[in-house]
Amino acid sequence: MLGLVVGLRLRICSIFLSLFFQSFAHADRLSETERQITHGIQSLSTRLDGFFSHEDLDVEDTGSRLKMGYAAYYEEYKDPSYNFLVGFRLVLPRTQKKLQLLVIGDEEDLYERKDGESSTPDKNVSDSVKNQKISVGLRSLFHKSKESALVFDMGVKIKNPLDPFARISGRRSFFYEDYELRFLERLYWFESIQWGSSTSIDLDRPFAPGWLGRFSNNGVVDFQNGLWELDHYLALYHLVSERTALGYRAGVTADDEKSLRLQSYYISFNYRFALIKPWLYLEATPKLTWPREQNWIDVPSIYVKIESIYGL
Repeated sequence: MLGLVVGLRLRICSIFLSLFFQSFAHADRLSETERQITHGIQSLSTRLDGFFSHEDLDVEDTGSRLKMGYAAYYEEYKDPSYNFLVGFRLVLPRTQKKLQLLVIGDEEDLYERKDGESSTPDKNVSDSVKNQKISVGLRSLFHKSKESALVFDMGVKIKNPLDPFARISGRRSFFYEDYELRFLERLYWFESIQWGSSTSIDLDRPFAPGWLGRFSNNGVVDFQNGLWELDHYLALYHLVSERTALGYRAGVTADDEKSLRLQSYYISFNYRFALIKPWLYLEATPKLTWPREQNWIDVPSIYVKIESIYGL
């Protein structure tokens, strides 16, 4: 009888110990599931950003890249503008593990670009080529991980007169279930325009496979005159296939030139197709804007670009 009781107790103990260790195994599997979901969120976001040539995260890249293309921008009530696009980042042999010598083309200069427009709108191709600017400098990638990154650039923009610059970029991402909250902050100084800062706060959430929703809030401040320019939008991106992606966006712009007030609201549709994957792309962005300066009358526009990208 005593042996039976001892045997039952040992059996019960073994069951509890088995459940105890299984709980750790399940915890490991749950942690692995969480890591896979987190990776999936960031992977989809990065793929879509890369497909749409999202420049905000390009500063974290460590490879050489050349972009060439031609773009046309048509807007009602304005003359059309055309741009021959030449942008490149050349990473020469590194002097240290995280220090790069860079040659940066005009398309990398985010601080002179506006939504839906090319960086140097010109009336013809020859003017566009003539107005291209090149920056030479050093870039230090202090830190980069899935959750955060810190990048520092300094150098000089080649123009007359020379325009020295320095800028620091930081990113911090937070993940919760299917959501990613991403903070991007850039502090920059150019001798020609002095100090400025750009801030982006994006909330991403994937839906069905290939679908990503984004709520984006962006602000640029010129410290010299204290002017804030704001852009807030809701977007839905759809990676239809490995060669086709669509983007739907609705947003508003504002500034505080006199007082903080709405300047326009808009809707746009972005179509991007890989003519020859992964280096030749066609992009078209029709857009409908209701600007304050036009008494809120709808103003249609379209941005068309053909672009080749090498060295991704």
